[in-house]
Amino acid sequence: MKTRAPRRSDGADLIGLLCLNIPRNGGQSRVCSSVTLLDEVLARRPDLTARLFRPWYYRRNNEQAEGEAPAFPKPICFYDGEHLRTFFVGWYVRDAQRDSSVPRLTEAQNELLTLIDEICRDPAVYLPIDFRTGDIQLLKNCYTLHSRTAFEDWLEPERRRHLLRVWINAQALNAFVHALPDMAGARSDDSFL
Repeated sequence: MKTRAPRRSDGADLIGLLCLNIPRNGGQSRVCSSVTLLDEVLARRPDLTARLFRPWYYRRNNEQAEGEAPAFPKPICFYDGEHLRTFFVGWYVRDAQRDSSVPRLTEAQNELLTLIDEICRDPAVYLPIDFRTGDIQLLKNCYTLHSRTAFEDWLEPERRRHLLRVWINAQALNAFVHALPDMAGARSDDSFL
């Protein structure tokens, strides 16, 4: 039995998954809107909302360039001038606590991490997706958090769960979308990406 994958938004602009084989059971993908997450934090714990927009430290997991610190600060939520953007990998935040140069998480920050987990596990908030062989999932990371439930795999190696994952830098795509004229009431921004 594989354990569930914690919710996160990855660093790439887009994440793509192609399902080649499904597990014996379980492994449901769960997607949560980051706008909904912000709305839920505001509704449930307005006193914690501002902390989403303050820097949190994320561990680089020994993938830093020479001279870079082992952790970097970045807020969970920020505005790019027009749109809400998110970046969240909870275990990177918790792992950063191993570095003595990183400020210790406060009680309020720990409460917020727990609340994010509760919100994203709420069936009224997440979109459940059961993969079928051949399905493709594309997500714009700055607008979503995604996770996966635990799963039980097949014994035969050729039948085991198999997803191909790709991280895509879509800056050129974003520029192209901004250049599109308004058509049939559609906006020419990147809100659909």
